[in-house]
Amino acid sequence: MANVSIDSYVSKPIKDICQNLNGSDLNHCAHFVSHVLGIQFGYTCSAQSGKRLSPSANIRVQELFAQCPAVAEWDDTAVKSKTLLVFVTKKGNLVDLKTKTFGNIPKKHVGVLWKDNIYHYSNSADHVMKQAPADFFSRMTSAYGPLQKFYGTLPAEVGNQLI
Repeated sequence: MANVSIDSYVSKPIKDICQNLNGSDLNHCAHFVSHVLGIQFGYTCSAQSGKRLSPSANIRVQELFAQCPAVAEWDDTAVKSKTLLVFVTKKGNLVDLKTKTFGNIPKKHVGVLWKDNIYHYSNSADHVMKQAPADFFSRMTSAYGPLQKFYGTLPAEVGNQLI
């Protein structure tokens, strides 16, 4: 397991993170999360691009959600000082916690909660951001409207330790 400084990713565009798939017209939130955590299951950047110039990483939010050992609705108290995946989607979109199903819909986003901040890839800003949860949710509400907010424990395949 490699040690990775997640803070070193802040402000980086995807082209500085992945050589396989880095078009600015694509959604890179799951892609960033998977690269920083070393998650390679499911549909990857290499499969999408046909290139293998850097390590491959998952690119689908719904696949990350399904592989979390546990998922739940966001709770500010329960998540304090934990490392988790944070998921948001527009209110009314299909999410089933029992079956860990997250609909394949366009209005969804994922980030990593680490040391009480959420690290995520902002597609509109085209770089990695570090935000307090309240700021992250405010930003997502501005983009999507009313939100559904969830967290998931890290999938078993996490290959990198955050430092």
